Amino acid sequence: MLNVKEKLDAFVALKDLVSIELEQVNSLILEHAKSQVVELIPTITEYITSSGGKRIRSVLTLVSSKLFNTPEKNYHILLATAVEYIHTATLLHDDVIDEKGEVWQLLNVANMDLTEEEYLKVINKKQLFFLLLLEQVDALYNYGLNLGMSYQIVDDILDYTASNQLFGKSIGNDFKEGKVTLPLIIALRSSKLRDELIGLINSNNNADNFEKVFKILKENDAFTKALAIAERYVEAGIKSLDLLPTSNIKSKLIDLILELKSRVA
Repeated sequence: MLNVKEKLDAFVALKDLVSIELEQVNSLILEHAKSQVVELIPTITEYITSSGGKRIRSVLTLVSSKLFNTPEKNYHILLATAVEYIHTATLLHDDVIDEKGEVWQLLNVANMDLTEEEYLKVINKKQLFFLLLLEQVDALYNYGLNLGMSYQIVDDILDYTASNQLFGKSIGNDFKEGKVTLPLIIALRSSKLRDELIGLINSNNNADNFEKVFKILKENDAFTKALAIAERYVEAGIKSLDLLPTSNIKSKLIDLILELKSRVA
């Protein structure tokens, strides 16, 4: 049985390591809450402060700075703040697209011909804005890429298999919105399942059909196969850190990517 695990101890430990810097990031975000220069900034600031997100991107940015000789100036604080703003702006953009009913990610709404390769390219692009900030550091670049890929695939699985309480949001949202994610892509490869799945998805994205699709995916090991793909990214992420010297932070980064994968167990 695939279940979501409730706590990410490695992330909590990493967050504790940069708690002071994270407070500085939050203070900087609040300073811009009443910006009169760009109208979108207060909107983004409100989204950041009210969403209750984990701040995983800004935490990783701050943690990464500790692996090197950071300057006395607060460039790492500014960078972590910028990362948070950029990520939140992309979320707001996705929300606007969803409200207009336009095509999500241009590819994966009701596209039953979406291949695994095409889907992985889509979620790869979602990581790039953050990773470009680290392009000078190959180890962290590759770690961040593989962390993001494994995280998204696990989220794809959890949207079908988790409980609402532990997942932190309603399950089945991808199905309801017609999003074709990796477990479904895997099941659609089977000619004997394809017509039945397409019929269920196109007829009505209600709770009954969600349960039927969930049963088909589970019985045909779609979740297990998707998790195996996530595990490949986890292994690659850990391997990329071989270039870094042994340290407490490196150990916590390894723990983090393992724990993110183990949300499904």
